[in-house]
Amino acid sequence: MNRGSVYIIPDENQILEDCFYRNIVNNHLEVITEFSEKYKLGYKFGVGDYYGAPCILASVGHMIVKIENVCSNVLIYIPEYVTDRQNIWFHNNINLFMKYQTIAGYRVSEKDESYKVEEIMGLSNITKAIDYGNLLYNKKVSDKYVR
Repeated sequence: MNRGSVYIIPDENQILEDCFYRNIVNNHLEVITEFSEKYKLGYKFGVGDYYGAPCILASVGHMIVKIENVCSNVLIYIPEYVTDRQNIWFHNNINLFMKYQTIAGYRVSEKDESYKVEEIMGLSNITKAIDYGNLLYNKKVSDKYVR
């Protein structure tokens, strides 16, 4: 039985690959570690980082989608600034989440060399959070070019 999968949609300003996808062999942390190693991000995650690892990646701009088939849930780790590619990926794949019982999101922002997490329940609220994060991203980008 397929235990689940992980999608990591990188910040396109840091990593050019559209989407990093893997089925789960043992646990989600292995995939997150593989992503970190592949792109030489410098993170060393241990067994105790099961929750923290996706938060760390989201705090630096990468969107993570963890699907757990056994529990029938989806967890989406949303960066504070959602890039255009991440927003488009989410909207193009929204039907993927419909068959799961629980859909939860965590909006993660960087805070003083750590991160702050806000829990978001329900697909409509997650969609609003992603769209809002994309608005913030586009405002940040436009402000950068105006100055």
